[in-house]
Formats: sequence, structure tokens, C-alpha cells
Amino acid sequence: MKKTKIILDVDMGVDDAAALAWLLTREQIEVTGIATVVGNTTPEKSTNNALNILGLANHDDIEVVIGADEPLYQVASRTSSALHGPDGLWGTGAQHPQDLSRLSRDVADFYNRHACPDVTIIALGPLTNLALAVKAYPDLLRAVRIIILCGSKESSSTHQSSFNIWFDPEAAAQVLAAGASITLIAGTRKFSLSQEDIDMLRDGGTALGQFLAGPLRLYAQAQRLQGRSETFVAPDIVAAVYAVDPSVGKTQPALVRIAQGIFENDANRLLRGKVTMGIEMQEKLSMIADDIELSALVDRMLAEPDIDLEAEMRAILAREPDNAQIVLDIDADKIHELFMQPFTSGQFGGC
Repeated sequence: MKKTKIILDVDMGVDDAAALAWLLTREQIEVTGIATVVGNTTPEKSTNNALNILGLANHDDIEVVIGADEPLYQVASRTSSALHGPDGLWGTGAQHPQDLSRLSRDVADFYNRHACPDVTIIALGPLTNLALAVKAYPDLLRAVRIIILCGSKESSSTHQSSFNIWFDPEAAAQVLAAGASITLIAGTRKFSLSQEDIDMLRDGGTALGQFLAGPLRLYAQAQRLQGRSETFVAPDIVAAVYAVDPSVGKTQPALVRIAQGIFENDANRLLRGKVTMGIEMQEKLSMIADDIELSALVDRMLAEPDIDLEAEMRAILAREPDNAQIVLDIDADKIHELFMQPFTSGQFGGC
């Protein structure tokens, strides 16, 4: 069986750890490398967490590179520590320190060596590493498939699943413009885990499941303090499962834009990282052409009975073709089954 080769780009918090652990259980997946990035925690702490999981899974052979420790232009936010703790795993990582001294910090070189046409990149953190790689090697991603954890349609940083975009919007915009085959996972809040699931991971008999149970319990508690009750979201798991089994999500083409810039005043700062997704034709037209141009087109339509309106609209759309596929609808039950199965002695059946 030919394996799917995957690179993970992660800011190794709790749900990143769960996603990595799950991918390492899949026989049809070969994780060829891991790049860590600032986001949920520092890249050093993220790397420490990744090495712990690789050790438990007997995958010490996978190359890990320590990536960007700051966004391209913004100041690094520390707010995600409220969900993931000071080390990304609520102390579990800090309790198991790893030797990072021999690891490379040249993330652009890492991608230049690993980002081949037969590799899928799963970006579960801010996209700073990928932007730095594109700056060093402009054509690097043109033949590469990238799955990016994104926010919901027209969301901002108030939507937790879009934290990665909000954290470094300039990097995200540069990656979108890099010519890669991009899929944005934007329906993640439909998937959740429960305290019962955590108990099953703890009691399921696998070292990885037991390792995840403690951080997931505190991650769930942190989300309850922020307003959730019986269940908690774990967006990174959705992106990982989709990469292995695309049938769990429905894709559609879209024109995607991301609000950039250093927003210092109270009004504009709310726009930071705002993701606008044009799916319907009218949405795309209004993203590409301003109201003056569209109003003039309507005036022509009323004054010129023979105008080829469809051709006129196609010409506008051709200026900015769709730059991504987006996943807005997911099969949450199937994702839940696929995720839990390898950690719980088959209680959910086979994959």
C-alpha cells in the first residue's frame, strides 16, 4: 500500500498533539517531517511536546525543525496559553524535557528538502513558517497540497478556529498567493469531544491515549470557563482526519481574502485576520469590483438590451480566480469514530 506523505506544521498545543498522535497511528500515513511555530506556545516548547509524542509512538526517526518564534509583523500573542497552558500541554510537556540542541532552526531549508509534489502539508498553526519558506524559495509550493486550519466563513479572531490566521494574517495571505493547492478547513466547530471521550482515552490502554488524557481534561476545563459546557472543540483533529479521509468533509471552490496590516485603533483591530470567503458569484463580484464599477454595469444592463451580462461578469471574476477549496460541512460523527478508534482498543470499530 502506497503511503500518503505528510508534513505537519504545528504550534503544538493540546489539539495539535491529539492530531499528531492520531496521524502516527495510521498505517497509510508517513509523517516525513514536523515544523514547529510560535502560536499556542513557543516553538521550543512546541518542539518539546512533539518529541514527547514521537517518542511514545516510537517515531524518533522523523525530522523536527524549530521554526519561527515571531509572526512576520505582529507582536506574538500569548492569549492561547489560557487554553493550552504555559507549555502547550498544561505542564505535561514541561515534565518531560527533551534535548533540542541538535535540531535545525532553518525552516526554509527544511521545506526546500521536504515539500515535494507527492507531499501534503497540514498546517495546524500560524502560517509563518510557510511564508518564510516561500520568501526564500518563491516557487516552492506551486505543486504542493496544503491543508490549512481556518476559521468559519467571514470569521475573525473571536472564532477560536481562526486563531491561526489572526495570529499572523500577513503570512496567511502570502501562502494563499503562493500558487499551492490549498484546502481551508472551516467547519471545525461542528466536531467536539466530551469528558467521556477523555475517560476512554485514559482507560483505552494505549500510551498515546493516556498521554493525551491529562492535557485534554484541562483543555476542556479551560473551554468551559470560556462558555462551553458538556463538550469541547478540538479543531486540529478535524484537519488531520480530513487529510487522511477527505470523505469526512465537503469541499467547494472559493475566493478567499484575509485582512492584513497593523491595526492599532479600536475599530480596525477588530478586522485583524478577518477571513472573507466568496462562494456565490455575487459574493465574488463584490470582493473584486467596487460599487462604482458594479453600478455602472447595472446601468449598462438597463440601457443596452443586447449586453452579454454573463460575459461581463466572467471578465470580472477572471481578474481574481478562486484561490482555495473550502470545507464548511463535515461529518462530525465519522470524524469522532475515526479519531477515537486507535486509542480505545477498537470500541468504535474499524476504519
